[in-house]
Amino acid sequence: VYYNASINVDQESPLLACSSHNGQEFTNGVSEISVNGTFEDLPDTSCAGVKDVSLTVNGESISADLVSTNNYSSGSWSATIDAETVAAFTQGKTYNVNATVTDYAGNSSASTIFTLKFDTEAPVVKITTPSTSASLNGKMSLTGSVTYEDSAPVKLELYASKTAPADGDLLTNTSKYTKIGTITDASKIYSWSFADINTYTLTSVASAPTTADLYFIPVVTDTA
Repeated sequence: VYYNASINVDQESPLLACSSHNGQEFTNGVSEISVNGTFEDLPDTSCAGVKDVSLTVNGESISADLVSTNNYSSGSWSATIDAETVAAFTQGKTYNVNATVTDYAGNSSASTIFTLKFDTEAPVVKITTPSTSASLNGKMSLTGSVTYEDSAPVKLELYASKTAPADGDLLTNTSKYTKIGTITDASKIYSWSFADINTYTLTSVASAPTTADLYFIPVVTDTA
C-alpha cells in the first residue's frame, strides 16, 4: 500500500511587531497596560502559520490573543500586562517587555518590543507668585514651576476653592473645585502661568472691601 503525500518544509521564523508601544515607556503601576501588534509567517503559500505569541515581563509570562483570516500566516495580536505584575516593580528600575512568536513548525523569534520604567514619584509643582496669604483685589495672575526626576509632566490643571482642600482630594473629586484652566504644552508647564483670574467671581464677593479666603491648587500629571 502506497500513500503519496507532500510535505512543506518550513524553516523560516515568524515575525512580530508591536503597534501600541515603542522605546521607553513609564508606568506607576496603578493601571493595566494593553499591548497590541501584528505578526506574519512567510511565505504565506507554504508557511506553517503562527501558533502563539507570548510576552515576558519581570519573569511573568503573558499569552496573547491572536486574530487572523488567512490560516495565521498573518494577523494581529493583543495582550494585557495586569496592574499586579507592574505593581511588583521596583521604583526607578527599567524592565524589558519581551515578545516571542512561534509557528506550528516550531520556528520562533524573540525581541524586546519596549521597556517600562517604574515611576511612582510625582512631579513637584510650586506657586511662585503671589505669595502665601497675599491680599488680592480684582483680577490677578498666578505663576509657578514644575520639576521632575523620571517621567516628564504632560498636563497641568489649576483649580480654585473657597475652603482649604483636603490632602489628595483633587485626585478623586475635582468636581468640588472650580477649574481655572489646563496647560498641555510641555514647554509651558515647567514655568507656568495663568492670567486675568477674576477673584471676585471665584469668591462670590461683589467688590472690595469685603474679604474672603481663596485657595489655588495646581495639579500636574506625568507620563507614568
